[in-house]
Amino acid sequence: ISRAKVLETLKERTETLTVDAMVGTLGDLTTGAEGDVDDMMNAFEKVPGFYEAAYSLACFMIPPEEGEELAAEDVLETLGLARARSLALTFFALNFEWKESRHFTWQPLWQHQMTVGIIMDFMYDALDLKRSGLEYVSGFMHGFGKLILSELFPFAYYTCLSQGIQQKKPLHEDERSVFGITSGEILSIWSAYNNFPGWLSDVFSYFETPEEIKKKSVLSHALVSANHLSKSLGIGFAGDICVDPRPWEELPSTTYIWELRRARDHPFEDFTEGFDEQFRS
Repeated sequence: ISRAKVLETLKERTETLTVDAMVGTLGDLTTGAEGDVDDMMNAFEKVPGFYEAAYSLACFMIPPEEGEELAAEDVLETLGLARARSLALTFFALNFEWKESRHFTWQPLWQHQMTVGIIMDFMYDALDLKRSGLEYVSGFMHGFGKLILSELFPFAYYTCLSQGIQQKKPLHEDERSVFGITSGEILSIWSAYNNFPGWLSDVFSYFETPEEIKKKSVLSHALVSANHLSKSLGIGFAGDICVDPRPWEELPSTTYIWELRRARDHPFEDFTEGFDEQFRS
């Protein structure tokens, strides 16, 4: 399948893909705005999975005493309203806008993507990096190109996944071989079609090939670093069995974001060891 054919098919299917139903909610996620307390309490009751995820994340951030139960208000205070809003929008999209594929089971991919978004958010906090409001959503969306390619060409994409597993090759190499384009590149194009911020398009183009990042973008390198950490910890599954063999702390992107920290008194070893141990547990 030629790259031209892929792009032509994508253009023909604009606004009819399954992920297109999520565009409005994803746009809300790009604002990085804070939620309203009453709205979040209402979402706890009405959005399946949101309260459980928020509670688990709050306990991850500040482990309660043994036997202690957190009240909903405590969960919101621990998470912060911006982080709570991102989770609420995520679970709203997955429950009410996303439709399961007939050909693929994507739950492990959603687990991976949400984890990458959360890790990126925590990285920015830990290092006091300057925020753009796109930290969580870039992590949450970074695998959408797989959803798009698999919907446009389901059998060809199944072949692509199968080849990657059998031949132990990076998935993006098989994508380029089969389609002339990677899932990251098609996501970048789809993002531009839907008027997402230009920064996102750039980030999606190169997260699988960090050596090709053209600008020293902290968001790009944070995605590379968080994606690697999530894969190395085995949280979810992104469809690619090939993981960079370097330890997360030796990844150039991890070093790069640490060097840009505004928390100047945060030693590199404290950041990497503490962060790795926290998410591993």
